Amino acid sequence: NVKGTIFGIEVQLSDSVRMEFGSEDNNTVERKTYARFTTALPLSDHESMTSFSISKKAFQNSDIVNLGDLEFVERSNKIRVEKLLNGVTVVLGEYNAPTKGASCTLYNSAGVALGTSLTGDNGQVDLKGIALIPRGLVSVACKGGTYTDEATGKLIDLGQMVIRAATIYSGTGPLMMLSSPLSEVAYQLADTNSGDRTVIAKAIMRQNIAVAAAFGVTGIDITTTTPTDINTNKATNDDAGKFGMALAAVSQMGENSADSSPAETITALVADMADGNIDGRVVGKQTVDMTTAMNNFSNGEGANNITDGKGAGNVIGVTNSVAFITLGEATTNTYTVVLNTQPTGNVTITPNSNDTGAATVSAAMTFTSANWSTPQTVTVTGVNDADATDETVTISHTITGAGYAGVTSANVIASVTDDEIFFNNLVYSTVTSPDTGKVWLDRNLGATQVATSKTDSAAYGHYYQWGRNDDGHESSSSAAVATIASSITNAGNLFITSDIDWTNADTSGALRTVAWADGGANDICPAGFSVPTEAELTADTIGATTTNITNIDTVFSSFLKIPTAGYRNRANNGSFHSAGSLVLLWSRGTNGVKAHNLNISSGTATSSYIDHAYGFSVRCIKN
Repeated sequence: NVKGTIFGIEVQLSDSVRMEFGSEDNNTVERKTYARFTTALPLSDHESMTSFSISKKAFQNSDIVNLGDLEFVERSNKIRVEKLLNGVTVVLGEYNAPTKGASCTLYNSAGVALGTSLTGDNGQVDLKGIALIPRGLVSVACKGGTYTDEATGKLIDLGQMVIRAATIYSGTGPLMMLSSPLSEVAYQLADTNSGDRTVIAKAIMRQNIAVAAAFGVTGIDITTTTPTDINTNKATNDDAGKFGMALAAVSQMGENSADSSPAETITALVADMADGNIDGRVVGKQTVDMTTAMNNFSNGEGANNITDGKGAGNVIGVTNSVAFITLGEATTNTYTVVLNTQPTGNVTITPNSNDTGAATVSAAMTFTSANWSTPQTVTVTGVNDADATDETVTISHTITGAGYAGVTSANVIASVTDDEIFFNNLVYSTVTSPDTGKVWLDRNLGATQVATSKTDSAAYGHYYQWGRNDDGHESSSSAAVATIASSITNAGNLFITSDIDWTNADTSGALRTVAWADGGANDICPAGFSVPTEAELTADTIGATTTNITNIDTVFSSFLKIPTAGYRNRANNGSFHSAGSLVLLWSRGTNGVKAHNLNISSGTATSSYIDHAYGFSVRCIKN
């Protein structure tokens, strides 16, 4: 069911080189086959540039280099079949008031520019030639241009000033991205790590909503709503009118504070979001607060005024308790909705998730003339899916009945955090310590499931010799050998039997303490996780207070649910012992001769030090 005009197979030859072949224009009589060879820049660290040539007989347009093809796209080392749709409809724009001649550039989640064009008289431009935009963060940066200031009526030239906007794109459908002083404020608030787009992606939706609420336009998407130009039009009581009034108020604040440029006003507004007082205050200057600025326009003192046919305090509508919620997969969060005015009969509000594969919502609610003012709860449930991607879900509300037909309600944005970790062909989740707040894997390394009982063998996992890599020796089915390794990083794949240690290369254990940390030479944990230090392992087990861990029963009842995996002996051909009766967990601590471990039996729970050659369980902790 491939509906795109292009159908092809892409083979990743290395981290930076791809080969693609297929057919295009499949829905027309012009159908033709093609093959493409592309390289991504920059190259990976372990690769280097080489020379290559492509025969013009084998490839179309081989003498044309399309820089858009050089965008780096992360891929698994698999053959990947994809469809390329007809292209994405993209509209970019900038609004202080409508800004003409601004150079607007669209960027994908990796920060790669997808296209640039100049805005017209209406402050917008259709960006052509965008074939595909990956799901995730997208942003627009508009530089320069001119606009007529609402507060003064003067023509403002922005020069080299850049105003940005960002949002999370679903990966399908048209895209509209409009930058404004409000979207720039949200962008700066989301960018807490010097342009790190991963950080921006996690915070931008929340900041867009927070800025909209702070400037009196709750429920309005400040990155997609085209504001009314109140220089030339009346601002009616709709989203466009309200947004236009908010931008006009920003101009008024800049005028009353005698700001030298819009950039100075934006800087003040970013500070306002921190102090909670939206007044556009710049130290040492006369200022005006948001309410006064809005009133200047509604009283006719600005360039225009707002028309509102509804009486204050008697507006038919629906109020949500929040605009943004967060939750994890397989967890829930809630918010409430309530009517603003008493209906003449029953009103039904039905929550709708735009992505039920990421989050579902509870059923419809009915408000009556008796309970209309009592908030009712919407429950949002994260879906435990098979991917490892954080997802953003938009929850809309369908409203019907008793004079509320046609009434709209603000959307609620749900950020669903993926807690699954795919590592070495297993899927792990995480658990959080009630004592330290530390995050741990939910099971031992190598276990196929969380322990359902203290003797659940499927939860025992692997048996690691202390400080050793996951080279295969850890498997319960690995054979044993008596030959001591001469390296800590290249010890083969067999379990090494020895009275003391499996290697003669690190007698103190200092090298292996470092090697077992995240990113170390013998790192056996998922990225961002490490084998715990002695202090970390102790604090959340025998040092915990939420659960008093004194034996194998209490350690299983703790949040870690540690099973009695026993151990693999350093001698006797690596034989297994004490499964069902002992818990033995390594930390990466050492006393210079022996390694630290947690030792829990039916009657005791202690820390101890023991020879490095034993095979014990490992539970990873997040850094």
